[in-house]
Amino acid sequence: MSARADVTPVDVVHLAKEIYGLTVTDLKELPGFEDRNFLVSCEPSPPIHEDKQTVPDAQQKTSGQYVIKISGSRDKQDDSKLEKQRLIMNFLSCEHFICPKYVKTKSGSWFEWYDRGNGPMRVRMLTYVPGDTLMDHWEVLSARDTLTTLGEFVSKLHLVLERLTQSGDVQVDVDTLNPWRMDNFLCLKDFLDEIQDVKKRQTLSDILKRFQEEVLCKSDSLSSGIIHGDIHDMNIIIHVENGKIRPIHQPAKETDSDRVKNTFGIIDFGDVTFSKYVFEVSMVIRDAIVDVKSMDPIEIAGHFLGGYLKHRLLNCAELDVLFVCILVALCQYGVLGEHEYKLQPDNEYTKLGAEDAWKHLEVLQKMDKLHVIKTWSTLLSSTYDLVL
Repeated sequence: MSARADVTPVDVVHLAKEIYGLTVTDLKELPGFEDRNFLVSCEPSPPIHEDKQTVPDAQQKTSGQYVIKISGSRDKQDDSKLEKQRLIMNFLSCEHFICPKYVKTKSGSWFEWYDRGNGPMRVRMLTYVPGDTLMDHWEVLSARDTLTTLGEFVSKLHLVLERLTQSGDVQVDVDTLNPWRMDNFLCLKDFLDEIQDVKKRQTLSDILKRFQEEVLCKSDSLSSGIIHGDIHDMNIIIHVENGKIRPIHQPAKETDSDRVKNTFGIIDFGDVTFSKYVFEVSMVIRDAIVDVKSMDPIEIAGHFLGGYLKHRLLNCAELDVLFVCILVALCQYGVLGEHEYKLQPDNEYTKLGAEDAWKHLEVLQKMDKLHVIKTWSTLLSSTYDLVL
């Protein structure tokens, strides 16, 4: 986990002018775990050098608004990783998903390194996907309907990313260092000594053991491919009117597939990696459990699966490990959120949901896995006419 860039709003205004030739008229910093993210309004708004490999931009009129992302990474090997992220975003845009697109600099590159004397910073500009984050609207939305549609959206995303993986057009590396990647969960052993609370430390120890004994042994049976890596309700963009989600983009002719894709925008592809699809399913459910206050956690997972399984099935091994993976994802939230907050005490974003994750873990880890799967099966059969 790299240190955040030391940059001020004045710096951002200067960078927009120097690197992109744009005059900033308004600026707002957006939340970010590691990157510094700034929403900027610019004028004049000349024809920008967006990636032309994507579909026409009728669904993403930026009106002179962009997001400038600044990272403090010193590892220039990350440059190839960014190029792969850009290619994946292009591919998804061509598949009619609503996501940002890279904007070229004045020199024609997709990003630039900038050093004002205290270390190099990588500067990127992306088109802005207008709307609100899903996290800001859970209280006014129908949780059940939203979870089901979100499940459909994630399953369609996985189907498309599976196809991209199989094509071999984009080769995404396996990230063996990032502790947020569930494949690397066992590295959280290194955080045991940091945890002062005895109950929390025992919880982490118990779930580490369950992951090793109940999940890793089935690893070969879990489908893998390119995943987004950070699908949560602060990276899902929606448009809400009168307490209901409305399409971000309304095409002249809409298929059922387009309906789901047009409901959500998806941003922040910085954690794209090669991993197990069931791991990402569990991480999306984890975030919903933390943020949806009006529904039981097991029911939350069931309604998400009601949408997901409509388009993409999970095999027997994936269904068997899903509950433990949800526990693992909650554990990551609690342990890594608290750890990162110690490193960035001025960044409240880092510890969002960490304490709630521990509270849910205390209850959920005592549940019998087979009972949970049976509960899901009953809900899916009675509500969605799906057989688990």
